[in-house]
Amino acid sequence: ESLSDAPPWLLGASLWHDTPVPVISFEGACGRKVPEVAKRSRIAVFNALSDHLPVRHFGLVTQGFPQLVRVNSEVLSLYEEETIPDNYPVLCQLRMMNERPYIPDIEKLEELVGEHYAEPA
Repeated sequence: ESLSDAPPWLLGASLWHDTPVPVISFEGACGRKVPEVAKRSRIAVFNALSDHLPVRHFGLVTQGFPQLVRVNSEVLSLYEEETIPDNYPVLCQLRMMNERPYIPDIEKLEELVGEHYAEPA
């Protein structure tokens, strides 16, 4: 379900246990292009850490099936060669093999979503 006057990264709300849960694109929240929803797209539902949201959960679109990955200090390290823009909801960037994933700042994402819900319609 789409939300009125929502920023492009706030994709809408999806029913989860009979509760509408806001769904966001992490890439979009970082100012990047929102990926197209594909067959393998899923929504990972998070418990809210703060009181910014009107509900106790939010969803984050994933591209593929979320899965645990075992890592150790040989394949994972902090990547500090690029500066992360201040407006990105990111705690840090890692170097993991040949990839440079961002670690999302969940509380900042909740704050961004909460700002939309706090605005008068």
